[in-house]
Amino acid sequence: MAMVLHQAHYFSYCYAMPLLLARADLGNTPLVGFWFACGWVSYLSAEAVWHCYPPRTVFVVGHIGLVPLLGLLSYLSDVSLGVLLLWVLSGLGGGTVYSLALVQKANRHSHERLEQAEDIGHIVGVITALAGVLLLHLNEAVLPMIGSILAAFAAMTVFIFVPARRNACTRVQSTAAGGKNAGE
Repeated sequence: MAMVLHQAHYFSYCYAMPLLLARADLGNTPLVGFWFACGWVSYLSAEAVWHCYPPRTVFVVGHIGLVPLLGLLSYLSDVSLGVLLLWVLSGLGGGTVYSLALVQKANRHSHERLEQAEDIGHIVGVITALAGVLLLHLNEAVLPMIGSILAAFAAMTVFIFVPARRNACTRVQSTAAGGKNAGE
């Protein structure tokens, strides 16, 4: 359920980001792809930032951190630099999704189960965004707030249903330091 909610949180607002980033003071539409990619750089960097903390903690803290970031992104949607900064920072919270695979592995659940949840979350997120826009007539600035709410539910799901463990440093340490993957 946490993976469904994580993917739904992202896909409920990610397609609004190009509209929020296509601003004259940010280079208009030619730079939208660049700004969008900046969010992905932080997303892909999350494991390097968070690797020494237990996976459950990483996911919960990362997603709780998304709640005010995405809420502010909605609130400051008219402030171009604010939108850009909050978009990039949100990657560090959303990127903590890597920890769900570690939790799955520790609990001996199949990888296919996680992939199915991911696929369902993509669909739920897009349907949520479409319903918000088409049925409730929400504009693109409101969609990150919906993502914020779904991120909170994802964090609560992991906090309530995933047992705490004391395994830290999930990244492989250098062999020069004599280390192995501490998560193994």
